[in-house]
Amino acid sequence: PLYEYLAVIGTFITGVFALIWTAIKPKSDERRGLLMEDPESGLLTEANSHRIALAMLLFLSVLSMVAYQEVGEKMPWLTVHISWSMWLVTGWLFGRLIERFDWQAFWRSERFAALASALVAIIAFFRAIALLVAPVRPFSGKELTQLEVTGEFLLILLLFAGTVFAFVKFTKAWAAVKRGQAVLLTLLLLLAGLTVRHAAMASYRNYDQANEYLVYAHAARGPKDALEQIESISLRVTGGKELMVAYDNHASYPYWWYLREYPNRFEFFENPTRELRNYPIILAGDSNYHLLDPIVQDDYTQFEYLRMIWPNQDYFDLSFYTNYLSNPETRTPMLNALLQVWLNRDFQAYGEVTGQNTSPRNWNPSQSFKMYVRNDIAAQVWQFGALAGAVEIQPDPYTGGKLEISPTYTLSDLGLNGPKGLAVAPDGSVYVADTGNNRIIQITAEEGVINQWGTEGAGPGEFNQPWGVAVDQDGNVYVADTWNHRIQKFSPSGEFLTAWGMYGQAETPVQFWGPRGISIDQQGNVLLTDTGNKRVVVFTPEGEFVDEFGSVGYLQGQFDEPVGIVASPVDDTLYVADTWNQRVQVFEYTDDGGYLAVNEWEIDGWYGQSLDNKPFLTADNLNRVIIADPEAARILVFANDGTFLKTFGDYNEFGVSGFGLVAGVAADDLGGVWVADSFKNELKYFVLP
Repeated sequence: PLYEYLAVIGTFITGVFALIWTAIKPKSDERRGLLMEDPESGLLTEANSHRIALAMLLFLSVLSMVAYQEVGEKMPWLTVHISWSMWLVTGWLFGRLIERFDWQAFWRSERFAALASALVAIIAFFRAIALLVAPVRPFSGKELTQLEVTGEFLLILLLFAGTVFAFVKFTKAWAAVKRGQAVLLTLLLLLAGLTVRHAAMASYRNYDQANEYLVYAHAARGPKDALEQIESISLRVTGGKELMVAYDNHASYPYWWYLREYPNRFEFFENPTRELRNYPIILAGDSNYHLLDPIVQDDYTQFEYLRMIWPNQDYFDLSFYTNYLSNPETRTPMLNALLQVWLNRDFQAYGEVTGQNTSPRNWNPSQSFKMYVRNDIAAQVWQFGALAGAVEIQPDPYTGGKLEISPTYTLSDLGLNGPKGLAVAPDGSVYVADTGNNRIIQITAEEGVINQWGTEGAGPGEFNQPWGVAVDQDGNVYVADTWNHRIQKFSPSGEFLTAWGMYGQAETPVQFWGPRGISIDQQGNVLLTDTGNKRVVVFTPEGEFVDEFGSVGYLQGQFDEPVGIVASPVDDTLYVADTWNQRVQVFEYTDDGGYLAVNEWEIDGWYGQSLDNKPFLTADNLNRVIIADPEAARILVFANDGTFLKTFGDYNEFGVSGFGLVAGVAADDLGGVWVADSFKNELKYFVLP
């Protein structure tokens, strides 16, 4: 809006300026033979038209410099808008110089020599400036490299002095104005040569890179490189372009066009399902990697490319003077780095000064994408993988147990923000860890929210992203206050009772690191998965330490990112989601008051290691263990011995039965299970057969 206001005001001022100009100049112009209007046509004479146009362009140039300083998004390509009027002014000036220059006398030896001297002097001058801001400067020491730079600098100074002397000698008969015109014309010719060089660099050297400040964003080489591989694979496998290729909403540009001749192409947008395993080639943008990982598992070979690139945008929060130019140690390196960027589009020196990796592979900002090649196809095309012989792709072991089931209840108007853990109370109500809102809510299917408490903070009753919640037989509520690294205990109505725990790396039993899951066992003890410290800690309901078990590792009884934990409601069995080991571990309560690992079973899931891929689990009174597979957007149901029974759910951002990101699960006594969807911010209730 500011620029629009200035433009309107500027247009008005320009018009007023033109009227005043034509009002006060006619007499002097008439004396000089420059009439304001042609007597016959009534139009402005050519001279006055040029004058008014030039005044307008100069005004617009100044206005643009001022206005674009106030633009919120100070992008490099805005210089196009700033400079277009300057191009016209420069063209006018260049034309005037060419018109007034005595070209007939140019080829006389002294005129030609004068311009040649001016050209060499200008080049020598700028070379001397470049040496003064180079990493190794003149007169900086006695090392061989330093002496070489000093010698070159002195030679440049002599060359500059000599050519200036020659220019003055060759132009001794010229007036000062003529000398100035000659120097300016020479400088413009030099800048024109640089313009041609930069245009060639932009068109032929850097056309696939983002180091030219000419565009907002454009495709990198990656899509073309991947297309070449797709064409090669398709030709070898199908003999033509019948290869099945799937791509998401990010890869749709440019593949909707690149793959226009592939009849078996499929765009799955942001809703990948396990049907994608039928496609030998899958293309997905970086924001969807976590959705593809549970689907492709270990059965695809992955290739990552840059998809889209922007000119570097670190100038957003960068003050060159404050950060670099005011510091004598960084001033010269930064000036040299900026010179290399301007002259050669070389960001290496700039990256060294600012501590960045500015190689094309690590360019920032950029967006990447992956091409997933199914291993049985990769094995047929030797240069796309080192696999030998036929590769058998194992089907998803849970597909055959897919249960088509719709939720009995869907609560989507609770104001949730990334809900995680759930717990069913003895009265049938459900407590929800509303993680993003830093609160605990109590709900029923019929009434919705019936109670809530908590705000962001570290005091009693305050939370910092609570993840886990559990309820004992008396209705007391225990909360894993994850990033306050503690457990808080509340009455059924939400009254704060006590808390214990602090940040630490298990130096003591109450030093936690990002605890996630919490449960109450048959003895009434509180069990907590201290996720970051790879252990389970047991306390009394009052917070007194009872026991701890587990350490980092893959052996039975060890953990790698334990999250969900649940004590069986029918016996003394404990189940723990050992996430990064991709298994459920089973423990039994012993006579000495501890827990002993007795069984485990693998989970063909939990492939991603993102912050959100943290599975919870629950157990019901029918000896079933119900497990969340978060980023695969499904629920897995097992018998208590690890026998797979059923699965339900799939990724669907908008569907009634589908999930966005499965989080907490909690079984009740009626054969039902509550599921929290952290992406869609809703709760669903299913009755399992």
